[in-house]
Amino acid sequence: MAPKTLYQIEVDFATAGRPSFFDNYVEQEQMPILGAVRIGQYLQPFSVDAMSGFRNLPFLERSLPFLAFVPFRRVGAMASNNSEDELTYWAYSVFRTGGFNNAALGDSQFATDFGNIGGYSFSTRLTHLLVYEDGDCHLWHVGGAYNFSQLGANDAVGSGTPGNAGTPAPFYQARTTPEFGPLGYPQNTATFGSAVNGTPLFVDTGKYQAVNFNLIGLETVYQYGPFSFQSEWMFTNVNSVVGPVNYNGAYAECMYRLTGEHRPYDKKLAAFKNVVPFHDFVSFDADKFGDIGLGAWEVAARLSYVDLRDPNKLDGHYYNPVTNLFNGTSKAGNGTLTDLTLGMTWFVNRHSKFQFDWIHAFLNNTAKGFSQADLFVTRVQVDF
Repeated sequence: MAPKTLYQIEVDFATAGRPSFFDNYVEQEQMPILGAVRIGQYLQPFSVDAMSGFRNLPFLERSLPFLAFVPFRRVGAMASNNSEDELTYWAYSVFRTGGFNNAALGDSQFATDFGNIGGYSFSTRLTHLLVYEDGDCHLWHVGGAYNFSQLGANDAVGSGTPGNAGTPAPFYQARTTPEFGPLGYPQNTATFGSAVNGTPLFVDTGKYQAVNFNLIGLETVYQYGPFSFQSEWMFTNVNSVVGPVNYNGAYAECMYRLTGEHRPYDKKLAAFKNVVPFHDFVSFDADKFGDIGLGAWEVAARLSYVDLRDPNKLDGHYYNPVTNLFNGTSKAGNGTLTDLTLGMTWFVNRHSKFQFDWIHAFLNNTAKGFSQADLFVTRVQVDF
């Protein structure tokens, strides 16, 4: 918009029922002391998987720990900066948690969270490049993140969230599908917009009364030419009505580009971008017009795990939709979920790619025991 002044307006049409907002913010770079200052709705600084952007993922979806634990796009203010040698990156943000949609976690996708029922929260991330050689072909990235979120209550019409004897009560809930989705779910209890065949939720802690939670994440990425390895661990401590409740999850993934490319690294975000093929499948460059190449081919594998088992002390404190009180005892949804994913991506050029994933999910449900499922998913993507 002007020197060092940026803005982004991004609207998404994939959410069932109505368009929703992704990144919508203004940012001023090179502010004294603070660095880049961003105000609006944006990705909260937590996790290399999250900050890499959904268009740059080696799989169709991010990992199970991210889907279950991380407050994602929220309304707030953030400052971020790099060290002089650009090897160290840090960011910190204050934002809103809870409110009308997707409380207590998830995106505030409809930009309707402007009341005074949501909680005020804080997130920060620090990363460092231990190795950075040959451009970004050889690197070793390590980092950590911390998020404190004050939970919000919700009595808005259509919110689908509980009250307590007529008084709104803050609550916690973590849940996830396998690593595809969640697609097809309306973001409130209105009857419009639900998909015919949505990806089902596999694990769900249920809603129980809580005040706040602490989320800790550790991350590492190693890249050597066409080979990449990435792993993260996340731990959530919930301050519930019966005392501390803990959850955790982790994933490890490796990727190899058969045609020799590497993933470009963005020092400004300490995150990764899409692969750029050495040779496009069909070139439209003026000096190579009509040339035929392989594009870029990548194979990948990921093992991902999340533990959403609830302690017995929560019995009698789950939200009961019949009474609208926290006196329920259902533990039907909680348990552990492990995903094994194999993927292949064909990058036609720097803007287009085809992705194919096979996801094998292992569910250990607290109430019903062990089961398995297979998902075969694909994406055709053009980004600009």
